[in-house]
Amino acid sequence: QAAFGIAIERRFGADVRLLARRGSRDAYGRRYLLDRFPFVDARVVGPEAAAGAPGYGETGASEETLAALFRQQPRVALQGYWQHERFFFGQEQAIAAAFQLTPAPDLAGKAAALRARAAIGVHLRRSDYGHHGLATADYYHDAIAAIRGEAGPAPVLCFTDEPNVARSLFRAVPDLVVVRPNTEDPRDEFYLLSQCRHFVIANSSFSWWAAWLGAQPDSIVYAPLPWCVFSPALDPAPPRWRRVENAVRGL
Repeated sequence: QAAFGIAIERRFGADVRLLARRGSRDAYGRRYLLDRFPFVDARVVGPEAAAGAPGYGETGASEETLAALFRQQPRVALQGYWQHERFFFGQEQAIAAAFQLTPAPDLAGKAAALRARAAIGVHLRRSDYGHHGLATADYYHDAIAAIRGEAGPAPVLCFTDEPNVARSLFRAVPDLVVVRPNTEDPRDEFYLLSQCRHFVIANSSFSWWAAWLGAQPDSIVYAPLPWCVFSPALDPAPPRWRRVENAVRGL
């Protein structure tokens, strides 16, 4: 949503505001942190700011239809996930720049080591994803093996919200480390994941964005299909990524 805001602000000259509750937590206790990025912080307002504005969703939204909408309506509320490159409208460089993190020296050193070893970053998302669908063990094992077969025996870092499950799931995978999660502030983990060379992502925006921001021209990125079991047609992965069908199953 924030990336979409950057895109329409730059492409159409729109005065963008982002609706959020600062300091709020979700049902799992996770804090809202997106306003740590300067672009977002300067534009966050409460949801009540959209009162009375006509609402529009992703269906039928394109560069042409949005340009016409902004000419016709002085104030609109845009609702949706907007998680696809088709909503970037050629503003990829500005979007990437807006979401860069400045690491502390010790974290920068860890990132340099990952880059030097062309590490594989794996994201295993589970805790609140039963309704969304969980990526299967076979998906992860096969993707890691395929990357190593193509790019060599690179080390693997697994980022996850359930480390005990990850250790059990990957106990037979050599040179794999499960990173202990910081649920209070996961920005360091996000940064380290983005500094890997190759990626095996979950059906999660956390790893989608880490891979999108961190992938190099020679990076291999695996993404699961379906993205969520209740909307099988949803597929936010760019065409250059490798999709694996039947990789996600509901509980």
